[in-house]
Amino acid sequence: VLVAEDNAVNQAVAGAMLESLGVAYCLADNGQIALDRLAHESFDLVLMDCQMPEMDGFESTAQIRARQRDGVLCSRLPIVALTANAVEGDRERCLAAGMDDYLSKPFTRERLAATLQRWLPASAPVDASSTACSPNAPGSVRAQQAAAGEEPINPHALDTLRLLPGPNGVLLVQKVIGAYLADTPPRFAQLQAAVDAGDAEALRQIAHSLKSSSATVGAEHLAELCKALEMLGRKGSTDGARTLLIDLEPELPRVLAALQSMLDQSSAHVIA
Repeated sequence: VLVAEDNAVNQAVAGAMLESLGVAYCLADNGQIALDRLAHESFDLVLMDCQMPEMDGFESTAQIRARQRDGVLCSRLPIVALTANAVEGDRERCLAAGMDDYLSKPFTRERLAATLQRWLPASAPVDASSTACSPNAPGSVRAQQAAAGEEPINPHALDTLRLLPGPNGVLLVQKVIGAYLADTPPRFAQLQAAVDAGDAEALRQIAHSLKSSSATVGAEHLAELCKALEMLGRKGSTDGARTLLIDLEPELPRVLAALQSMLDQSSAHVIA
């Protein structure tokens, strides 16, 4: 499987789930890199993020389909859209662009497995055996209750990774948190620069990425603020963005500190 995704946190999550399913994968940081890899390597399926820099998933998919029509790429290649938009009509837009299926982020291991089983060849079986679902998994009533509090992180958000079959769940959670801690501060600086420049398109792209990764690690209030910024960018405007940044600026250090604390505690537990 080729995973076309620019966000380091989402790369780590998708990679961990694919490994737990016994599926080999490679990464591409944007649509152009995905095209380049497809020109020289063979894949059974592409997980294609819709929003990426340089070349997004829609343009990359259009070029893949054009190359297939021209005989440059011979075989039918299933392309599954990955999106954190959850906007009405988004699925239809993905299918109209030539994608075969659709996964909204954050997705569970079970949903990913079901999608792979629909599109991967029978010669590439997916090990979809799983442990029992945790009552604290994202989307459960208990998780929703936890999210209703004022803590910067919903502690149950990463249970999907923590409960992956095999002994490495804790290490995978550490990897995802580490990726978020490294990736988020520079993206936030880019977000501030986009607002300062009045660049609505850059605001949309950066806020979308931060929204997705923040939701993955359980920073739900931060993700909602990023969603509001993304919607401003979608409307072609940065009006009101500074007001949202005033709310976001104190929230980000709280999120980073909470995640660092989780990482330190987890590391101490592993060493012990």
